[in-house]
Amino acid sequence: MIRPEPPYQEPIFRTGSDAFGLPASLPSLAKDTRRSAVRKSGRAGLSAEEADLLRASADELAPFLAEPDGRRQPLHGDAHPGNLIATRDGLKWIDFEDACLGPVEWDLASMMDAGVTTRHHRPDPEVLQRCRRLRTLQVALALAVYHDDLGDEEGWDGALRHLLGELAIAR
Repeated sequence: MIRPEPPYQEPIFRTGSDAFGLPASLPSLAKDTRRSAVRKSGRAGLSAEEADLLRASADELAPFLAEPDGRRQPLHGDAHPGNLIATRDGLKWIDFEDACLGPVEWDLASMMDAGVTTRHHRPDPEVLQRCRRLRTLQVALALAVYHDDLGDEEGWDGALRHLLGELAIAR
């Protein structure tokens, strides 16, 4: 298994967002946690209580989405090890469709190695916690919204229920 160096030893965007052919104006983070995604999630066979939990979580995080704490900077938007590939020149980031502006804690919350955030970075703990909760909501909404198309995949419902449990604990 390749163990990547922490992704922020060098900035992902060395010369600005245009270095990767991205639009000059990036959207704000977590754009898909809008109320429309919450409404669409009702197709997943969620109980009324589970649907209420998604709505309440989205409502509670809405002020943070409107004005995220911390310095806004270009982010990968989906910075996890699955979006790194090994090349002759070292590890390279791929999959920039979620590139956005926001606090660095958003990308740190997406990493699947919690130790990276404490060993190599000094994230604001409060902002990091909000970003982790927002990331949990984002993935739960994606699982719910795409349930009709992909919900028969093994583990889909279990993963959705696990994330709903995480959101319930965070409240």
